[in-house]
Amino acid sequence: MTCRVIHAHPVSGSFSAALCDAVADGVRDGGIEPVVTHLGPDVCGPDAAALTGTDALHLVYPTWWGGPPAEMLDWIQRILGPWVDGPSRDPSPLAAVTTLTAVTTHGSSALVNRLQGEPGRQLVTRVVAPLCHPDVEVEWIALYAIEATDRTAREAFLDRARRSVALTSGAARR
Repeated sequence: MTCRVIHAHPVSGSFSAALCDAVADGVRDGGIEPVVTHLGPDVCGPDAAALTGTDALHLVYPTWWGGPPAEMLDWIQRILGPWVDGPSRDPSPLAAVTTLTAVTTHGSSALVNRLQGEPGRQLVTRVVAPLCHPDVEVEWIALYAIEATDRTAREAFLDRARRSVALTSGAARR
């Protein structure tokens, strides 16, 4: 099984980086060695050919201004755009993905995000998921109002993300 973790945050010591590590650890707990990519100015991420055959895709990023950071959005638009807004090209590079997970943090509350229409969640469920296997399972793991949380709540969220990914990774191996 091939599992990819795609992370976007410009600061290597951020909570988002710790979240990426927790997700990668969760994949390992499920018995799989993940391929981890930290998107950035010098790292453009895997191309469509490299994504082919990926069984699980985990996107880890902070939500800024309603959506993912520029590096994540750029990667999605550049690599997946031809399959979203262009002539039908089969198969999609994500055609084998049966597990799609978005792990993100928000500065605002869950209520505010719902009122805004949750554009990041819509991007994952309406743009990325349809490019995946027809039986894809999509999981949205979000920590809302991160600025109002303390260390204990953040550690609990790291553990929740790790355990959730471990469960889906272990189930995908069966």
